[in-house]
Amino acid sequence: MAAPVPSGATPSAAAQPPRKVKQIALAFVVVYPLVTVLNTIIAPQISFIPQPLRGILIVLCMATVLTYVLPWTSKRAAAWLVR
Repeated sequence: MAAPVPSGATPSAAAQPPRKVKQIALAFVVVYPLVTVLNTIIAPQISFIPQPLRGILIVLCMATVLTYVLPWTSKRAAAWLVR
């Protein structure tokens, strides 16, 4: 079911998705620092853990960020995304 369109707005204006380039830029700004921190600070600290388990830990961190932090950041950057 489609969301109601506010009065005075056209359906095409209300349904305008953000440009992909801006979404990619926002994802890069969120993901790149996390990957850098994980590889330079945390990876040496957990080097005693076998590689497959380290990979799982890093994937869990990334999945958490992509599930919670990236949508939160997208909401905060909504005005920029739709410009």
